[in-house]
Amino acid sequence: TANIDSPHQDVAHANSSLFAVKQADSRIVLCPRAIQQKLDRRSALRAKRDFASADKIKDELEASGVAMQDQPDGSTSWQYAPINPSPEGGMSSSAYEVGRLAREASANAGNDDRVSRCAAAVMELIAAAGPRPLLLGRLGGDAIFEFAPAGATDDRLFEALASQQSAEFSRWAKPQALTTLQVCERMSAAGLPGSHPLFTTAAAALRRGSGETDPECSDAADAIMRLGFSQPRPLRWLWRRAVRMQKLAPPTASASQRALGELRFDNDALPLIVDVGCGFGSSLLSLHAPTRRSHHSTRRISDAFNTLGCDASMAKTRFARGVAARWGKAGAAAFVPASATHTMEWVKANYTGPVLGVCLLFPTPFKVAGAGNGQLPDEDEYMVSSVLMGAIANAIRRAGPRAWLYIASNVEDVAVSMRRLAEAHGLTASPHTDCSLLREAEPSTLEDALSLKYAHGEDSASSERPNGGDGIHATAAARSAMAGAAAGGGELRRARIAAGGMQPLRAEGDGWRTSNPLDAYSETEATLELDGRPIFRVVMRATLE
Repeated sequence: TANIDSPHQDVAHANSSLFAVKQADSRIVLCPRAIQQKLDRRSALRAKRDFASADKIKDELEASGVAMQDQPDGSTSWQYAPINPSPEGGMSSSAYEVGRLAREASANAGNDDRVSRCAAAVMELIAAAGPRPLLLGRLGGDAIFEFAPAGATDDRLFEALASQQSAEFSRWAKPQALTTLQVCERMSAAGLPGSHPLFTTAAAALRRGSGETDPECSDAADAIMRLGFSQPRPLRWLWRRAVRMQKLAPPTASASQRALGELRFDNDALPLIVDVGCGFGSSLLSLHAPTRRSHHSTRRISDAFNTLGCDASMAKTRFARGVAARWGKAGAAAFVPASATHTMEWVKANYTGPVLGVCLLFPTPFKVAGAGNGQLPDEDEYMVSSVLMGAIANAIRRAGPRAWLYIASNVEDVAVSMRRLAEAHGLTASPHTDCSLLREAEPSTLEDALSLKYAHGEDSASSERPNGGDGIHATAAARSAMAGAAAGGGELRRARIAAGGMQPLRAEGDGWRTSNPLDAYSETEATLELDGRPIFRVVMRATLE
């Protein structure tokens, strides 16, 4: 039998009954049979569309020194990667090194110097390959999806990787509808604009390879041409990444103040939208997406305001900052690793313009008695404290009756608790028709939104949705639909609350909304809507005296 402690064990000839051997660099390397078992398991998970679990297996294999390549026919080839890959070591080692550098950059989000060095090394490897193919399969798209969360901002890097992936789409002899669509969705989620020629190339390759006889390829090609960052399917990829990340405690006061001290806006007299606990910043980034336009102007609607997102995760805020920078919006869209309370304090003390709106979207729910999830915070450690809500309410009152607080959660008692806390601080659920909050920000012209010159009276009729809304507080149908959705989830949490001697809070009565009033989705909300799960939404405003 093979000696697994031997530093020079020949992996290729290891006894197939062994699970792993140890290489000279102390890296544990799986034996061929164990690798194939994991690949078979990954294929089964992909067939069930459990891509988060499948990607976990992929990460484990790559961490063990296995270089994988998904083939056009749906199979996966693999080889042991060199211990010390180099550009001179051949094309396969160079491709492996690109993947390693991308993962190294992603693991070091926040270290701009290291991320920049990784990006520069990747560009050198691609340049050294010349016209020869370097990144086969989906490796180009995978690398983009790693560098984006690292906060990389160099457009040359993303263009080089996109060019490699685009060339690979053109080379595929047999069209792969699902693989091509997924690669394009991930690249869209990484901030690649929908107008990028890569998407046209991918769609054309599917149509060319299938003729007009394969409806799956045709449907995938059509879906690719409609892709944009703010669409649910790309955002689901960010959600999949988020659920694999460790829950973090709020940044300390000193760390928050240090991060907030670096904030700069090109024009801080513009109205401000704040997302506290912004995750990957997708709700705010969606407002700045290159194709988003005003209803009353050819100008981009995001020219009317600035946005500020805060989150405990350095990696998530670096991703959002990197995308904003690549879209040319770094001076209008800011993201900081800071606590929610310190962020609102900074806004009050330092921001010149008014607060147009605040988003409290899907905060990690607080723990209930008997709950099984040990990662959930206790109620006294919950992000949405009375202090935070007081700061939000004060900002909204100072801005006037058009300012808003948008609350959303898929956990019913959490949504109701946030609403009640807002009411305790003098805010009231908005009785307006189910309209876009951004259309309310521009009742007649974009210039009105810039100055926030609003009358303290009835809403303008122009604030209604052009295609009509279903109403948010008077229709029995809306209440019935929400009640039916609520009945489909949360039973276990409600049972635990009841078992603790408490009455579960229910989202009943006026004010609850059945659709997103911001027309911009977080990665969590997009995923919940795709899965048909209940979401409890309400918009709060200052009470007029």
